[in-house]
Amino acid sequence: MKRKALYTVISQKVRDHEVFFVDSLSFTAPKTTEAKGVLKNLGAISGLEVLLKKRKNAALITVPEKNRIVEKSFNNIGSVKVEDIRTLNILDLLTAKYLLITAPEKSCAVLARETVSA
Repeated sequence: MKRKALYTVISQKVRDHEVFFVDSLSFTAPKTTEAKGVLKNLGAISGLEVLLKKRKNAALITVPEKNRIVEKSFNNIGSVKVEDIRTLNILDLLTAKYLLITAPEKSCAVLARETVSA
């Protein structure tokens, strides 16, 4: 049941053009200024302008595996939450306007594997 609800919310976000794929996010050290630069570059994409304007729940960024440097880089930005794809939950999906999936092939494979075993 949980798997079906998760897929339903993700597919609705896809239909609403609220899912974006990013090849990778990598930082040498946890730097909020670099994370803001990433958001500024993403905000230049049509449809993602709200990333720079919205104060809360603008985006949920998923990573295929736990990455403390990426998490710490976005930690001080209130409009963005970073989460491991394995711990993705419906509440976070519903509260965030956009879903950004990093390393899409790897993330989708992990998501499919986790939901099959659930």
